[in-house]
Amino acid sequence: MSARRSTAATLLTLAVATAALAGCSQKKDDKASSDAVKVNATDTACEVSKTSFPAGHVVLDITN
Repeated sequence: MSARRSTAATLLTLAVATAALAGCSQKKDDKASSDAVKVNATDTACEVSKTSFPAGHVVLDITN
């Protein structure tokens, strides 16, 4: 019965994590992405389109 509880707890944890990640996703908007800071990330470096930002929220467009 312990294995059954462990499996149920694992499935519940996965369901909660999936719901949390789905709630954090945002639909890409072309208007917002035009103002986004472009970041090109590789295994060894990150290239950023600009290095100075205004106060407040900054939208990042990350390409890996």
